[in-house]
Amino acid sequence: MYVPKPNDYKNQMYRYGIVAPDRFDSGENSIFFEGTKPQIKTANITQKNQCNVTLADLFQQLEAGQKMTVGPDIFQITASNRTITVDLKTTITPASDTGMNYIEDVFHSFKLSLDRYHEGGDFDSKIIGLTKEDIKAYYSINKEIDDENPGKKCRDIDLQKNYLNIATTDADDSKRIVNDLRAVNAEKKVEIYARVVMTFDEDELEDEFPTKESSGNIGVNVSATSNLAFYPESLAFSSSSVPFARNSNYYYIESIATAKLKYNPPDYDPDIYDPIGNSSKNQTKTGVNANYAENSAMLVNTVASYSVLSLPDAKDAETLRLTFSLSKKTDNKTEGAVTGVEYTQINKMEDYLNGYIVFTSGEATAQVAASGESVEVNLPFQKCETDGDYYKINIAFYVKTGDGFKEYANYRADLKAELFKTVVIPAPEQGEEPTPEEGEGGEGEGSEGEGGGAAAATTRIETIENSVARDYLIYTNAKVCAEFIKHSGS
Repeated sequence: MYVPKPNDYKNQMYRYGIVAPDRFDSGENSIFFEGTKPQIKTANITQKNQCNVTLADLFQQLEAGQKMTVGPDIFQITASNRTITVDLKTTITPASDTGMNYIEDVFHSFKLSLDRYHEGGDFDSKIIGLTKEDIKAYYSINKEIDDENPGKKCRDIDLQKNYLNIATTDADDSKRIVNDLRAVNAEKKVEIYARVVMTFDEDELEDEFPTKESSGNIGVNVSATSNLAFYPESLAFSSSSVPFARNSNYYYIESIATAKLKYNPPDYDPDIYDPIGNSSKNQTKTGVNANYAENSAMLVNTVASYSVLSLPDAKDAETLRLTFSLSKKTDNKTEGAVTGVEYTQINKMEDYLNGYIVFTSGEATAQVAASGESVEVNLPFQKCETDGDYYKINIAFYVKTGDGFKEYANYRADLKAELFKTVVIPAPEQGEEPTPEEGEGGEGEGSEGEGGGAAAATTRIETIENSVARDYLIYTNAKVCAEFIKHSGS
């Protein structure tokens, strides 16, 4: 049990203990307070309800006795470098020899946080790339962990969303700590060592570790506290918690030059076919309301923003290829109850879209019939419109609705963008065999002709590295009677 927090509280650990009067050496019916100024006060307790209470600052964990080492020294996280090892040491000494006589055991843990520092100053500590099985933890009493002393397995590993609590001592060692701190004619201290090994999921590295694009402390930094408690379940949030000094290791993933795609509705797109929706200032056509449809199909305007600023080969691009597909939101049911939802790709877009899908960017334009699982268009990249760091592509399609249409739901429009360039393959020297790469089909002339002349150079179309990017938007096709919805301004 802990006492209420006083004004001068400094992370001390307290304990109430009720004992028989003969356990005290300063008279009956008294309260001992042991701290910086020991005092003895009369308890004024009747013989009928005789008891004694001891209030004491029992333990110390001084900074000089603490040590934390974090590895590896290579801070860039990769598929082959994704294990972080933390070695910890704390030194416990008694703050009250008298108080130590009234306790039987004390439990210990090291509590770790993975503090994530992002570019731009954002911070969070959510643990993403670990499961309990990915963590190994060992501890040792009064002896450092090394190859000759691997230590004992820690009693418990408590992995939560934003912290990792490593409960070190088992029941026997929890009693041993108290016995060692009571020792007569001996150095009254206990050293607890621990080694925590965390191997992160290779598929989660980009989510767990920030991308570093500039100098400074960007990445995941391990912080820790050493905690004591009289009950194991209290360790993670014990008031007797002493932090370790901050280390200087920040683990990050390398910034990879890659294209970026954003796919959204236009900033302003009033719906003239839905006066109620229009007056509500919800200026987008991605909410299709069939109840006011004057036609069997309604226009949906969308805008894609494609950035290739970080790609050095983008200057050589000749073609921007866009691939469009559609998925419908469906319910997963178990015994009639909805247990989840998912988007399932549509095999026949012509059942949901009407006519053509039109792609426009600057002087480049293309249209293709909405049919099949997906459609693909090629735009001359040098004619596309730029808007700051992005290439802007307007994409318009007509959604089937109104009478005869029953497939009301949310729909996901998926878009993929990539760049292509032409690569010239030099002709082989006379007498040399063309390499397999050179022998593949291209747009140029083949090898030497019938007259025995020199072979000509060939060309091949290639995707520009890291130019592939994907994004999606959601639109709703519904039938809503808006007259039943009262506007807040009416």
